[in-house]
Amino acid sequence: DYMLKDDDPFGFNGLTYVRHVDASKAINHSKEPCIIVSAAGMLNAGRSKHHLDHMIEDGRNTIFLVGYAAPHTPGGRLRDGADEIRLFGQTKKVKAEIQMMDSFSAHADRVEMAEFLDGQQQHLKKIFLVHGTIDRQEAFAKFLGTKGFPNVEIPELGESVDL
Repeated sequence: DYMLKDDDPFGFNGLTYVRHVDASKAINHSKEPCIIVSAAGMLNAGRSKHHLDHMIEDGRNTIFLVGYAAPHTPGGRLRDGADEIRLFGQTKKVKAEIQMMDSFSAHADRVEMAEFLDGQQQHLKKIFLVHGTIDRQEAFAKFLGTKGFPNVEIPELGESVDL
């Protein structure tokens, strides 16, 4: 509902950009209410993983997941409704509220990708799909075939391809 009222939800007073690790660590011990916005939506690396580690077992917190997260990542497990997750070798109970919003994904969807490729059908010899789960890659390869791209391959993990 808020998005319908304000087209710039992150343009607010009091926004602080945390650039240094020590300041980021201090957030984990703050008793003040705060919102942490992080680019690591899969929650599998960097500061976002540390924040999750400190916040996941506190029922006063909300973890707001925006966009896609691979199923095997902490973000993906939370999206799938996990009651507990492993972080830094420890099992953590999920007591924080988990909320999701898919409309802010940084990834283009299949229509946007097809639009980006449109007009290149004669010039592209082959397309390699290397991102996403295998079922989504297979569906996207089929979709690209309907758009005039018949040479779409899904390489195996670790496979080398001569170009």
